Amino acid sequence: MNLSNGRRWEVVTHSAGGYVIEDAAVGGPYRIEARALGFAPEARAGIVLALGQRLVADFELRPAAIELAPHEVTAPGDPILNAGRTGPGEIISRARIAELPNHGRDFLALTTLSPHTAISVSSGAAPTGGITIAGQNRLYNSFQIDGGMNHDVYRGRLPGRETLPRPISLEALEEIQILPAPFDV
Repeated sequence: MNLSNGRRWEVVTHSAGGYVIEDAAVGGPYRIEARALGFAPEARAGIVLALGQRLVADFELRPAAIELAPHEVTAPGDPILNAGRTGPGEIISRARIAELPNHGRDFLALTTLSPHTAISVSSGAAPTGGITIAGQNRLYNSFQIDGGMNHDVYRGRLPGRETLPRPISLEALEEIQILPAPFDV
């Protein structure tokens, strides 16, 4: 930087670390500063150039910790967030349930909106078809309504599906939560 008139040059070093500043006027005073990420800056001031002079200014930068300016991040609170819950999860809201087509009005088909969920098919030798969460057998699934268990604990059958007597209406659903690992892993 030419301290007499405020003119600045910014150059990038080549692969060997050398640099060239062109069009510097005779006189000065000049100030040269070298910077690199992860290193303390180094500067030389009071440089005065003579006519035809080719100045060599080598710098040896020393590693240094970088102190970043504080950056504050704020976000509105999420009414669905439960700070006590850990692990991955997906919440399907009432609005999303209402806007999506659902052939057969099967509430469990909505769980496939989560990337953690898939439909597994049964075979005669292994009747384990149904919803699989994170690749696990459907017998590990827990189906709860308002926090209370609501499935056949011994066979893993769900109301409105295999057990048939108590179907769940889509209009009765406030939200669907898919929690593949609702614990700290």
